[in-house]
Amino acid sequence: MLLFTTLTALASWTLDLSSAPENVGAWAVRQHGEQLCDTGGDRALAVAAVVYAKKGGLSSWGHASVRVLACEDGVLEDYEYEAYKMGPDDRERLAEAHGARPFLEDRTYLRSQHGRLVLYRNRGTVDHGWFGDAIARNREIYELWLPVSPAGANRMWRSLDGAWRDQVERLEARSPLAEIDYRWWSTNCTLVLQSSLPVSGLEGGESLGERRYPFALLRALEVRPDVHRVVHPSADLLARLSRRAGSVDALVTALDTGMMTLEERTRPAWRSGKKTARSVLTALGEDALATWVPEAVAFARHSGREDDSEPPR
Repeated sequence: MLLFTTLTALASWTLDLSSAPENVGAWAVRQHGEQLCDTGGDRALAVAAVVYAKKGGLSSWGHASVRVLACEDGVLEDYEYEAYKMGPDDRERLAEAHGARPFLEDRTYLRSQHGRLVLYRNRGTVDHGWFGDAIARNREIYELWLPVSPAGANRMWRSLDGAWRDQVERLEARSPLAEIDYRWWSTNCTLVLQSSLPVSGLEGGESLGERRYPFALLRALEVRPDVHRVVHPSADLLARLSRRAGSVDALVTALDTGMMTLEERTRPAWRSGKKTARSVLTALGEDALATWVPEAVAFARHSGREDDSEPPR
């Protein structure tokens, strides 16, 4: 097994290539996870805290979100909940999220909400390319799949989905967006974790919810032995793995046989490696990518969850 040793005692990170931009359209989550909802009903299957790597200049603190794999009306859904500072560019994104709605034509109302926190529920985190878009910008994505009970997972889902549905009603009524202003040191993108971790039932969830920076949350969660660590690699990370493995072919062999893990998060001052990453993915092949089982699905399969939930409405 090719492992990268460090002085830390942290468990390794599992690499997940199902979200690669080249794999968008393969419907990896739906293809491999659809049977998870065969029993019907509404329930959360698995929940992860997500941290995006820093993006120089535009996102020096990184970004945080919550990913929920769930059954809704008997259909597998892969949601990502994230919060941003409302600004001029959000009209276009709100249109993508909600379609043609009257509030989108009320530019005075939308301008009045600039500076407030706006919540998004991205549907199809992997299959619709939300992760792929960030990876295409050379940002790796770290997921920490949480060891919460079925009831705890559902409480997190209800909390986040309820806030999103409340926001839809506020938008339709042209009401203030939860009356929370964006502040980089407190009410920022981590609000989705600040609000949901305390109701998760996770040991230490309340104190974790008090952390205000994406990488502070990441550092607090990655040391827990009961957390499943997954990394969706950027081009830069694939290039670094290739160099450490000795060659592109050696890395491809390790990936193809499931024998490659990452022992320590990388902390690059700058990112490159797109040419090498293309070589790795080309050598790995479209078939290997298309059949790659997403770690979200694998975690849900083995989490042993039972349907003791209430719908998140």
